[in-house]
Amino acid sequence: MIAALLLGLAGLQAGTRLRDVELERVLREEVLAWTQAREKPAAGALAALLGEAETLDAPLLIQALGDLGHELAQAGRAEDGRALVRWSAEQALAVNALGTRSWALEWLGQDAWVRGELGEARALLAGAAGCDEARGAPRDEVRHRADVARLWLSLGQHEEALAEIRRAEEVARASGSDEAARATAEVHASLLYDLGRHRQALALCLAHTPLGARAVPLDVPLDESQVRLDLQTASLLADVGRLETAEGYARRAHELALDPRVARLAPLLHLEGKLALGLLLGDLGRGAEGLVLLDAAAREFERLGDPRGAAWAEKNRGFVLLAAGRAEEAAEALARAWSGGHALGEPSLEALGALGTAEALAEAGVEDARIEEGLALAARLGAELGDRQILWRVAAL
Repeated sequence: MIAALLLGLAGLQAGTRLRDVELERVLREEVLAWTQAREKPAAGALAALLGEAETLDAPLLIQALGDLGHELAQAGRAEDGRALVRWSAEQALAVNALGTRSWALEWLGQDAWVRGELGEARALLAGAAGCDEARGAPRDEVRHRADVARLWLSLGQHEEALAEIRRAEEVARASGSDEAARATAEVHASLLYDLGRHRQALALCLAHTPLGARAVPLDVPLDESQVRLDLQTASLLADVGRLETAEGYARRAHELALDPRVARLAPLLHLEGKLALGLLLGDLGRGAEGLVLLDAAAREFERLGDPRGAAWAEKNRGFVLLAAGRAEEAAEALARAWSGGHALGEPSLEALGALGTAEALAEAGVEDARIEEGLALAARLGAELGDRQILWRVAAL
């Protein structure tokens, strides 16, 4: 009798599992169809599907819904997309799908970063790094820890940034991954640069990247870490006056970021390349060429609804216009960068915008209270950030 009951229970459980598998398949097909369709699902239809999905232990369905969240955000439904990716992160934790959870936390972190919510972004990206550590994915862990360090650096928190960099370096060494080593070298060089240890920063970059050239050599790695490392190298070289050599690295970074193999994984990275190369071309006296790149980046940031990127584009445009002798136009662009940096809580951007505005107004020969105001603010923020470059430029002006 008991044996018969147990057999009946086992049969019932097996039948339930089969129904769950079939339901998961049907729901996933519907989600994939929504993802690929031009018309995205109405909020009610999506809520109904989520109600059914929550009853299932279905990692692939959770991942597919996260992808749909991304597509909703791309289609202009940012809040709906954000909520769906957040749901994906929570459900992935419930079923121990750490790869999906890491992806979702990274997506949410990058989204918060773009919106200027730097504390939230840092917490989310640190959470992604924790998932990567738990699932044994060192390259992803290093990448996420490097982003956390960048966020600390943007706030001038050098000790916190160094602690995160040290942890990332330990993981990179243990993994033996060249890509992870390049990722940590780039962010560590950023810290050394902020601390005024320019020579060490440049040596660290050059030790981890092939010689820059106008054409991309075959032995250059095709990944996000290489792009960022080349951009950092270009910035360091430009600051010591080696502009032509810097251009080679900046141009290579831009070309690498546009390569489909890199763009597939980091589709917006080419915008950082445009910002860096455009600014450098202005320093080289090729302002018209630089502005073409910067204007293209500005349009894309506007299309994406990215106020942070738009403000940095204005800062670079302003300095290129100033180098081209168009001081009044430069002052307008730099003032927008100044206000953008203040609104977004990015003191480095705010300081550079304020400093540039003062410089452009002085160059234009106009009497304007913003000259003294900008210099005073840049000096204060530069001191708070420990940014010697800003302080030197304030003193020179």
